Amino acid sequence: MTEEIPNLRSADIHLETNGINDFAPLENLDIHVDEKKVCVQHTTSLLEAVRSTKELSLNAQALLVAFAPPAVWKCQPLRPLRFQNLKCLNVETWLSRDCVFAIIELLRISPKIETLILNIVKDGSSRKPLNWNEEILTSSNVISKNNGFPKQCTFHHLKVVEIHGVIGCMNELMLLEIVLRNSLVLKKMVVRTIDGLSYDRKKGLANFSEILLRIPQASSKIGIMMFQEL
Repeated sequence: MTEEIPNLRSADIHLETNGINDFAPLENLDIHVDEKKVCVQHTTSLLEAVRSTKELSLNAQALLVAFAPPAVWKCQPLRPLRFQNLKCLNVETWLSRDCVFAIIELLRISPKIETLILNIVKDGSSRKPLNWNEEILTSSNVISKNNGFPKQCTFHHLKVVEIHGVIGCMNELMLLEIVLRNSLVLKKMVVRTIDGLSYDRKKGLANFSEILLRIPQASSKIGIMMFQEL
């Protein structure tokens, strides 16, 4: 077991790994199984060392390597991670499906988390906009029952969520729905959209906002705000 760094206030983990990017699902990566295992174990060991931190920042690659579904990497971490003292989480993410799973898993193993800040770093032009068909527009349940995300994920202390770089796609909506449905004391959700969107994208964002406000919320005191990034 990796020795823990005591009395740690904040930690910033930035990982650069060849082959992991925002263009392809993790299961399609051309990386040997042994390389995957070493990468996961080294990253997990580093996170174990900072597991007592109150504030944690991760880039997109560190998030995926440590918290994507184990089946993707074909290996398990050295031991289950748990951040017992973590209060604030700041994550850079591509918000692929694997990223959504990783974010929910990280929230699940951080029982005292109060603030979540997400910065979507993938270029908006390469993300597919949601096809706003009638079924989606009239539904208040975006995520299916067989979505593969962790089932037991109640967040007892999460109060503030900020997400930057939103364009109105399905993965964004799925993540926000999971947060809204499972955060018992959530007070504020701030959604910031990117500037310079096309007319169709702006129209899609209006539908996105409409559905977001219709999703059932576990907290009775939440305020949802949407802004355009400057």
